[in-house]
Amino acid sequence: MWKHLILLCAMLGTAKFYGVDISTYYQDLADSTKDFPILSYTVLSALILIIFTFFLKNSSLILGIIRLIIRLIQEISLFAVSLISFGSIYWAIWEDGNPWQDFQSILPIPAIFLLTVVICTNIIDFNQPIIKIFIPYIALAAISFLVVNLAPI
Repeated sequence: MWKHLILLCAMLGTAKFYGVDISTYYQDLADSTKDFPILSYTVLSALILIIFTFFLKNSSLILGIIRLIIRLIQEISLFAVSLISFGSIYWAIWEDGNPWQDFQSILPIPAIFLLTVVICTNIIDFNQPIIKIFIPYIALAAISFLVVNLAPI
């Protein structure tokens, strides 16, 4: 989680150093994701991955490919949850915005993929303690949501 925070600070610091107007990109992204049905595509792709994992868990070659895909999705989702959590706190404090309200259709996507990774990993190897990795990230997202929406910033 700390590597994600350091990477986010480096990205924001670089953007501020070079004079990039982040609020323009923020508003463009908020406007373009209002009516896009990306959440339904995400759920569909997560269900397809779970079904493939369930039916192909006994094939050794395909199982290695599925594990690689699951690990890639896991790392991207963990980074996305950290980026959303720390970024929304930053945005609420310094830019006077609320990403939890502006991006309602795309913020649940990393959580859906994290749940998919947990289910697929439990299908492949039930004894692997994968849930211990995800509890801090889900708690971070919940704390970020509460801080941004309930605290008087």
